[in-house]
Amino acid sequence: MRKFLKKWTAIVTIAAIIVSVSNFSPISAFASSNVTPMIDAGADHSIALKSDGTVLSWGSNEYGQIGVPSSGELDRKLSPEYVPNLSDVTYVTAGAGFSVALKSDRTVWAWGKNADHQLGAASFNNKESNPVKVTGISDVISISTGTGHVIALKSDGTVWTWGSNSRGQLGNGESGFDKSKSTPSQVSGLTNIIAVSGGAEHSLALKSDGTVWSWGYNSASQLGDGTYTNRTTPIQIGLTNVKSISAGQSHSLALKKDGTVWAWGWNANGQLGDGTYVNRNLPVQVSLPVINSISTDVMHSSALDTTGRVWTWGSNTYGQLGDGSTTDSNIPKSIGITNVSQVSSGYLFTLAMKTDGTIAGWGYNVGGQLGSGDRTNKYTPTLITGVTLEEVIPDTEPPTILLTPYTTTLTNQDVKVNVDVTDNVGVQIIKWSNGIVPESFFAANGTDITAARSFVATKNNVFTVWAKDTAGNQSLKTISITNIDKTPPAAPTFTVDRGDPMDGLATVTITYPSDAFIKEYGIRDVWSVYNGPITLSQDSNVKARSTDAAGNVSEVVEVTVRGLSSELHLARAYAAVVKAEESLLQSDVSDARALLYYIAIEYQEAYGLRLDAVQALIDEESAYQLLLDEAISAVAMAEMTIAQNDVETARHLVNSLKPAAKESLNERLDIVQAMIDAYAYQLRLTEATGAVVKVEGSLRQVDLDTARTLVNELNNSDKAALNDRLVRVQESINYGLKVSIATEAVAKAEGTQKQDDVDAARILVDTLNTAEKSSLNTRLDAVQTAIDALNDYVLKLAAATEAVEKAESTKTQDDVNAARPLVNALNAVDKAALGARLDTIQEEIDADAYQAKLTLAVEAVEKAELTRTQDDVDAARLLVNALEDTEKGPLNTRLDAIQAEIDDQDNALVVATEAVEIAEASLLQADVTSAEALVNALPETMEKRNLVKRIVAVKKEMVTANNNVLGFEVTATTKNSIQLGWNKVEGANYYKLERLVNGVVMKTFTLTGTTIKYKDTNLSLNTVYEYRITPKKGTLYLEPTSLESTTFEVVMPEIPTLISASVNEQGILKAVGKGNAAYKLYLVVKSDKGALVSRTSITSLQEKTYGFAKGGNFTVQIEAYDSTNKVSSYSTTEPVQVSEIMLAAPTPMDFRVTVTREGTNVVFRASVLNDLVNEIESYQFEIYDSSNKRLAIGWGSAKENRLEFTNRRGSSITPAGEYTVLVKGKRGISLFSEPVVIKVAVE
Repeated sequence: MRKFLKKWTAIVTIAAIIVSVSNFSPISAFASSNVTPMIDAGADHSIALKSDGTVLSWGSNEYGQIGVPSSGELDRKLSPEYVPNLSDVTYVTAGAGFSVALKSDRTVWAWGKNADHQLGAASFNNKESNPVKVTGISDVISISTGTGHVIALKSDGTVWTWGSNSRGQLGNGESGFDKSKSTPSQVSGLTNIIAVSGGAEHSLALKSDGTVWSWGYNSASQLGDGTYTNRTTPIQIGLTNVKSISAGQSHSLALKKDGTVWAWGWNANGQLGDGTYVNRNLPVQVSLPVINSISTDVMHSSALDTTGRVWTWGSNTYGQLGDGSTTDSNIPKSIGITNVSQVSSGYLFTLAMKTDGTIAGWGYNVGGQLGSGDRTNKYTPTLITGVTLEEVIPDTEPPTILLTPYTTTLTNQDVKVNVDVTDNVGVQIIKWSNGIVPESFFAANGTDITAARSFVATKNNVFTVWAKDTAGNQSLKTISITNIDKTPPAAPTFTVDRGDPMDGLATVTITYPSDAFIKEYGIRDVWSVYNGPITLSQDSNVKARSTDAAGNVSEVVEVTVRGLSSELHLARAYAAVVKAEESLLQSDVSDARALLYYIAIEYQEAYGLRLDAVQALIDEESAYQLLLDEAISAVAMAEMTIAQNDVETARHLVNSLKPAAKESLNERLDIVQAMIDAYAYQLRLTEATGAVVKVEGSLRQVDLDTARTLVNELNNSDKAALNDRLVRVQESINYGLKVSIATEAVAKAEGTQKQDDVDAARILVDTLNTAEKSSLNTRLDAVQTAIDALNDYVLKLAAATEAVEKAESTKTQDDVNAARPLVNALNAVDKAALGARLDTIQEEIDADAYQAKLTLAVEAVEKAELTRTQDDVDAARLLVNALEDTEKGPLNTRLDAIQAEIDDQDNALVVATEAVEIAEASLLQADVTSAEALVNALPETMEKRNLVKRIVAVKKEMVTANNNVLGFEVTATTKNSIQLGWNKVEGANYYKLERLVNGVVMKTFTLTGTTIKYKDTNLSLNTVYEYRITPKKGTLYLEPTSLESTTFEVVMPEIPTLISASVNEQGILKAVGKGNAAYKLYLVVKSDKGALVSRTSITSLQEKTYGFAKGGNFTVQIEAYDSTNKVSSYSTTEPVQVSEIMLAAPTPMDFRVTVTREGTNVVFRASVLNDLVNEIESYQFEIYDSSNKRLAIGWGSAKENRLEFTNRRGSSITPAGEYTVLVKGKRGISLFSEPVVIKVAVE
């Protein structure tokens, strides 16, 4: 039988059992009861909770997990069934062969498989179909299941577990296959928990402070702590601000409060979604939009975003990603299902619950776990018919409309009005119109703004907005726009007063209109704010303008003022400049500058330069006196504080003075410096001595390094004495470090269980004293025993896998029978995975014979449908009646239809004639189509030919009656697509739709006569397109209709730069790029034909390497990617050439092999000269026995100038005889050199 592993996650918080979908309006018309419906996908069965508190289940019932007695291993329920004797349920979860439910009274109930006491019952009933209450626990608010264990969260924030504890997943400090628990026990050290999640053999918990805690199996670092060490008690991992968690088989997910998703652990199928297949021992971010909930299983993951879309990634062998293919994906993909409120990943399949309470499933379905009524795998989301989890209540609440103008202040621009419409079930359409209009107006009028959610008012008026929700409820809202003013103010006027002619001045007064908000005047093209009359001393042109509160600008007017005297102003200014030059007083300079305003520009510049020279002399003398005073004060401060920083500050100021003052003040500073130097050495000696005393007590290397640095700054005699003491301390530290390094190496070997790590640790341990060496060697002996046992199992697994692959290739019963006992000898996990593959092959074999009978029957029915003869109907009936009821029913239905047609041919003529008469009267396409179908179904007779002629006449009449396309409009636009719509032209059999740019036809689409909309995709950004549609009736093209539309404007990312790109002689590309940190940068490698070879992330100004797998000509460029707008910009390309000689795998040199017996082990040791030149090259070692069966494979570790490979095997499994050891050079993942072979004998 199949034993499946489990995902899986039921992410639950104290506040809510199901995570809600925020910012998403479900398109449905229902209201639900107090119980929140939910789904959960298990190993090979599924479970669902309805809003009335009852439970449905379907799929495999091998252990009674559906809730009804099991008839055996092949018992399957292909459609949902109620779990009897179970009500008042608030939460459910499906494990591997068992189910668990939480009731409203906070008690836990379980049924199904009980091999590990996961039902919370000590008695061993492994097929318990009746829900039993879990004893010893109450006040539970959340539950989650793993492969064979259960986690419960109580209202006080504590966590309780029971069931399998094979890898420490119960968190009670124990682990082992014999450590399962039938009674719930508290996990110590966990408080304030708000969510739990059970994986295959590990567990996760989320605290109220947003931190994540993990424990259990850690073979792929699914605990996320950066190690591969199993944990029997909870540990905290490096994540914060987390709101939900999900544990799979060997990987885990976390959802942060900002909507980002993080993953860690096993990644062989891309289930981490980070674009690689590399395992991660620490969390990495997954590239996704804002996410609302997450779910994992064995090898794939899923997420639900805030708009109700589902994203999937990872393994896709059976279509569990739902994208219509069976190709794995290491990045998330959005699939074709919307309006989803919950998603759940199971073993090789996925379920989704839509906002209307219906359920869809896809992926593996051999056990009926998709609930579709059959056992056929589904590659896209498929609804379960006849099932809804919600109680539907009609909606009568209309939408709420809020209208907000972009501005309410006066403006000379159009006013944009934002339209915010909310509804409890979802908005279907929004329109607007000028004036006050009723709801009925919008049935065929108004402008659709469902996507834009705004409109523009170009003048003052009252505007009406109308909205309708998906239940048909309507709302109206009006808004009055009164702040648009596009009329400019009147022009200003001038009054000029010349005053006394001896002054040489004139006064200009400007009168502005009453609505002037900004008043301005301009002289010599310099505009200023007008605050009152303007005094002129020179001939000038004065301009004026006004701006009203809405921003409208008046006409610019101008007045010319001439005849002003400048000689008097020039004489006054000259006298003032001469006075300032003689006095060198600041007040005289200021007075002279004030008079420059009244003289000509050329004199202003000349006199201004003379005043600048005077100002420089005044400033120089003043600045030096300030500097001297500051330097004297600084020297006095240094003499008082005796501080080095004060001396340096004073020295800097003094050195800027004149020689006499500098010499005097520096002598005073030299005395202070001598005092500081003497005191500083005494402090250094005291500090160094204290550091030596400290390290003598701590024996820490960091303290010794600190002390040595301080001692080396002393004079020779003090340094020698203290260094003698440090030498003795160093000797003590060195031995402690050797013990620490050896202990760490042993711990690493215990964690990794790798032979190379054991060998490396042995070398370090052998250098220690007897006491430490004995203790650490005992621990290494235990690891060696475990490795030997694992090697034996690996060989058994390889043989079973090879047998299954052979059966998959041949698809013969003999090969299936041969593989089955090999698979049954494996552990539960591997047996489940390989057993599922054998089951699939068996089902294909069983189906072949029956398929042949089915094919003959279908062909016979198709022939009868073609010939419509009684003999063919009778012959087909005999073949169909030999089939099973499932296929027999539909085929007999088709035969019954033919039989009825044969019996009723006379009646058919009467019906067809009446249909033609109706079409002749209505001239409607639907009536013509109906009549034509009835006539075409008649046998060939004179009556049929007459009816055909009448239909042709009707079509000709329709062509002249309806020739124009109405309602041709743009219904939606994006950055690279335009959605068009139009009204159907009756009688049109085709439409010719043309796309034009600048009047030139770029593409033509031919659409059927039933088409009323079309989405044009792959368009260019920021581009105006013209569309022209022409209906065709028969062979006649009618009048065309045209319109224009523009794609959304999208700002492209800043173009990156490829700084350098070169390939070295080993075929390694080294590239450096530069780009804006606001965008993601990628190194893109393409073939000379443009095919993508590699696209990897790159950091700006940091070198990136890439190893080529084959030779040829390639191009390299840098891509800048905007993940928000999904657009990219590219640098220029750089060509590179890779020759085949660069790609040659390394050739092994100086190959040596020895074999020895050491205790109970046979030890093979092989080595080659280490001449590897880059990171993608290696040497692969292999060992074979006399029957050419491979016993071991490895890559060796570097030791001095060689690569060494060591393999230890138990003597009991390594008999005497000849063995073959070979080594071959490897480049990348697929290029190998010719092997070098040595045969050795085991005595």
